[in-house]
Amino acid sequence: MKYLILLLLIAVMSSCSCGPDVKVGTSKLTEQSKNFLPYSGKEQLIFINQDNEKVVFTISEDFNETSNNIQTKNLCNESYVDKQYEYYDGSSIKGIFTSESGEMSIYLRTSSGPIGDDVYLFDYLHIITYINNEDKTPFKLITDTKDYQFSTDEFYLDVDVMHLGDTTLFSRPFKDVYMNIDNNSGSKSYYSTEKGLIALQDNEIEYWVLDQVIK
Repeated sequence: MKYLILLLLIAVMSSCSCGPDVKVGTSKLTEQSKNFLPYSGKEQLIFINQDNEKVVFTISEDFNETSNNIQTKNLCNESYVDKQYEYYDGSSIKGIFTSESGEMSIYLRTSSGPIGDDVYLFDYLHIITYINNEDKTPFKLITDTKDYQFSTDEFYLDVDVMHLGDTTLFSRPFKDVYMNIDNNSGSKSYYSTEKGLIALQDNEIEYWVLDQVIK
């Protein structure tokens, strides 16, 4: 049986006509983008809600930088397994905090997006959070447009992004704050370059806010 499977794989590979992917450049995460991540991976993040209920996040997957391919152009598409792409050698950082009732996944990566006939490379921060099995408003932010001049609004299709600067949220002061507003639900997420994700607001009454960072 294993012999037949091996023969089948050889037959499939030999019939491929697209050839290997083609590397056209390198675009790693910049120091500017990395500075948007204040996490050391050793801290505990304590959030409380409007009823003073508490959730404690601790690191379960540390922040390590890895390489990844950024596909920018499809050169050949003969079948599901027979494809060829142009790609850039990029990088990404991923960290995951977990609690008894939730998870916070933090991604910082080099990505790409088309505008007209051109493809632009940029660094992108994306945070997905679950608390009490509820999917909270993701946080999205382009951290570096690199050498390309384009309107980042073209990539924020489902959220409005605002830079609030230093501000007070739920009676707590925070520095250098960015806010996302979901265009469908109106819910909000807040991020500080000093402390990371700092608040999740479902509506005018319900929210979770960062109360303490224990290092």
